[in-house]
Amino acid sequence: MHINYDIYSIDSIIYAYIIFSLSNSAFLSEAFRAGLGTVPKGQYEAAVVSGLSNFQSYRRIIIPQAITALLPVLCTNITSLIKMTSLSFSMAVFDVTAIAKVEASLNLSFIEAYLDITVIYVILCVIVELIFKLIETRVKAHRALI
Repeated sequence: MHINYDIYSIDSIIYAYIIFSLSNSAFLSEAFRAGLGTVPKGQYEAAVVSGLSNFQSYRRIIIPQAITALLPVLCTNITSLIKMTSLSFSMAVFDVTAIAKVEASLNLSFIEAYLDITVIYVILCVIVELIFKLIETRVKAHRALI
């Protein structure tokens, strides 16, 4: 194709964004499909009969009901994405794992470095799970009012 472009001039973090975006988009699209599948077809039909457009029926009726089924899967995908970021070191991106490995090699304290990484990842994942727990309780409380 004779394209004169140096792909090595692109920053490695861009490659990491592309790889993680492509890998998670497949899981997220399946999660959204499954979440939309939990809503009965009668809900959509009732919205159309009420005079709502296709966009309005999805925005006001279908998606709010699908979110309750989607939130646990979304939380799992985000926590797995956080854990997958340790793989970005293989693409020459210096993340928490890379910094810990470099520091551990200087002091020969690999156990402490890996324990630090474990604590950091556990704290990040617990924070994400707590945020989603709050969102789920808010969505369930809102749904109880309907």
